[in-house]
Amino acid sequence: MSSSTTTEASVDVSELKRLECLAKLNESVESASDSDQLFCRGTWDGWQCWPDTAAGRIAYAPCPEFVFGFDTTRFAHKACDEQGEWFRHPETNRTWSNYTTCVNIDDFTWSRQINTIYETGYSISLIALILSLGILSYFRSLKCARITLHMNLFASFATNNTLWLLWYRMVLADPEVLSFNGSPCITLHLVLHYFLITNYAWMLCEGFYLHTVLVSAFVSEKKLVKWLVVLGWTVPACVIVLYGVLRGSYGTDEDVTLCWMTESSYGMVFIVPV
Repeated sequence: MSSSTTTEASVDVSELKRLECLAKLNESVESASDSDQLFCRGTWDGWQCWPDTAAGRIAYAPCPEFVFGFDTTRFAHKACDEQGEWFRHPETNRTWSNYTTCVNIDDFTWSRQINTIYETGYSISLIALILSLGILSYFRSLKCARITLHMNLFASFATNNTLWLLWYRMVLADPEVLSFNGSPCITLHLVLHYFLITNYAWMLCEGFYLHTVLVSAFVSEKKLVKWLVVLGWTVPACVIVLYGVLRGSYGTDEDVTLCWMTESSYGMVFIVPV
């Protein structure tokens, strides 16, 4: 299954639910046409199908399983007022369904606190790395083969930290992005993991450089650094391309939904080299 096909399949979950809902509502319209009772017309709100509901009553429906973070054992609700109109949110004046009950507040609060700790750590690390890169770039006396390797390592970590911050802010914090499972968030996942692998690749390059300099006294440091720069950036690219192709082409539905954030057996492609 290709990643583009998977993205369409993920979006079609909601579309399929919508079509099923419209079919049910068309049937209910025919049966309700003979009734004089005041009621709210059944509707599809984008996530759930709400049936015709008598005025002054509250309709309940299971929390949708295709929305990330929702507990499917819980129920959402939608109120029909005495005039036979669906409840409108006072801030937007639009009909509103209450899905706040679909989330375990304690778990949600705990997850937000953990994510905040991660974001704080990545931010502090990013600032320190940028300062280090600035210092190493500014002072010419520091420029040598060893410092070149250090700068590549720092650049790898800085980019990876930036991408993690984007991931937490733009993907994990937005259930709609996860549910849509579009190519931008999948691309972010792949690029993020590419730079994650480069972190380890550059640590290996640093170790290999020190070992070579100590063991081989007559080695050309310039040539060695050039080869390490090529290997440090290209080998991780080969690994992540292989991972992306395998997961996108042969992954299960669970592997290729929710912006690929779930753990997958295909993760061993980059875990083993690391």
